[in-house]
Amino acid sequence: MGYSVKKIWYFDKPGEENTRDAIRIAVERAQDLGITRMVIASTSGKTAREAAGIVRGTGISLIIVSHV
Repeated sequence: MGYSVKKIWYFDKPGEENTRDAIRIAVERAQDLGITRMVIASTSGKTAREAAGIVRGTGISLIIVSHV
């Protein structure tokens, strides 16, 4: 019986400096699993813009949510 190895990522400190890497890692995993839609939280739109640039050309659709 085979098994698969999955990577686990940890960030040294919290903060927006991790946003790009976190999105990139999530997109990579989504592609591995065949996921074609991702939900991204973005209050100011900055994270949404970052995510849009990273998913461009991957076939993944973004759903952006904010707060009320």
